[in-house]
Amino acid sequence: MFRFISRLPQPLKALYILFIVVFIAGIIPVLLHVPDASRWMSVGIGTAGLLLGLCLVINLNKAAEGLAGAVAEEKLMGIDYSASFMAKPAFARFFGLMFVVVGASFIASSLTGQPAGGPCSHIAWKRP
Repeated sequence: MFRFISRLPQPLKALYILFIVVFIAGIIPVLLHVPDASRWMSVGIGTAGLLLGLCLVINLNKAAEGLAGAVAEEKLMGIDYSASFMAKPAFARFFGLMFVVVGASFIASSLTGQPAGGPCSHIAWKRP
């Protein structure tokens, strides 16, 4: 994983690391049941994901090409992706677009106080 991240161009590498750090830093207060922690975690993860996705979509400093190259060169989990559709810059840009959509929905749902949706979003979950 570290070799994979080291192959990424800047600023994609920094945004990738930022996303991981924000996720880890955000999940700890949620697990400790800190009030409003999930709202702030959603804002942080959404912002980091939005920035990461924008970097890929606009191909900032050849970020999409760098990600596709890293996927093609590294054998993540022992699998060779070099001939896969995931080793193409177009897929990296599509992947970035999904990060933008999900990140924006995380930000919007946490700032408005509304759930992001889904089949069970109308259920009020209660702790035992």
